[in-house]
Amino acid sequence: VGEVFQLAPRWCGDHCFDALMNYPFGSLGLGFFGDTELLSDGGVGGDYTVHPLDGHTFAEGIHHMHSAYAEVEGKRPTYLHMNVLDSHDTTRALDMLKGDVMAIKLCVFFQMTMPGPPMIYYGDEVGVVGGRDPDNRRAFPWDTASWNVDLHNFYRQSIALRRAHRVLRVGGYQQLELRYDGVEPLDQDKLHAFARWSTCSPSDAHSECPGDSMSDAGLDVAIVIFNAGIETINDLAVGLSDLEVAEGTVFVSVWGEETACKGVLGIGEGNMVKGIRLGPRSALVLLSQERAIDCSQESELDSEMFTSGLGI
Repeated sequence: VGEVFQLAPRWCGDHCFDALMNYPFGSLGLGFFGDTELLSDGGVGGDYTVHPLDGHTFAEGIHHMHSAYAEVEGKRPTYLHMNVLDSHDTTRALDMLKGDVMAIKLCVFFQMTMPGPPMIYYGDEVGVVGGRDPDNRRAFPWDTASWNVDLHNFYRQSIALRRAHRVLRVGGYQQLELRYDGVEPLDQDKLHAFARWSTCSPSDAHSECPGDSMSDAGLDVAIVIFNAGIETINDLAVGLSDLEVAEGTVFVSVWGEETACKGVLGIGEGNMVKGIRLGPRSALVLLSQERAIDCSQESELDSEMFTSGLGI
């Protein structure tokens, strides 16, 4: 793994590193979810650049990142690059976000749902802070009384979600369009949505077989939606583009404000999933199901790791 701050496809491929520390990923996440709460560049350290980003610039940045690496790595770019928010060479993420715990939760959840292995800098999971080197290398606080327990629990829950669903680890990736009530295009200044898909059977626990194209996505599909704004969004609809899913497929909420049974959504006209509600500064994960779920089993589906959302 190469330690390079910039977007650097020239350092990848058969002739060079297998993967890089993906600092551009962190720049994008901190810039979008941190917005105006961001620390200025001069206080970050190294060659890390962090700027406030609106939703459009954020989406374009992710597309550019994936496209740049695809030129040298083929159709599965960025699946090995280590997605970082901070490191031993930068100010701690929580400091960059000026102590905004909700913003760090959104950044972490972005890590856990995007392609590429997430890297957690020791102590971030319990709220360790620190400025530029060497302040960012403080000893880990072994006294649990000093931990941010809420943040620690959030890390555990979002990691568990990624571990529970292979599609979030090795699935394909595609940005999705959001609309209001399935009709009017929606200003995505504070919103972002994408799909992950895999042709693997969910029972193939150790297989690594992401779909080769959107049309291969019949078995396992996840829709991830973020609201970085401070207002609740009602009657939201997400277009599945040319993503093909089996007839009768429904999407079940496994992360967000709704329990699994209350959060079952079908696919409507225009290949769109409609009727989505997204609270302020929150995220939602919908997983495909090829048959109706048994709501008598809701106690199992409504597990803590899935329904404890970003609003905690």
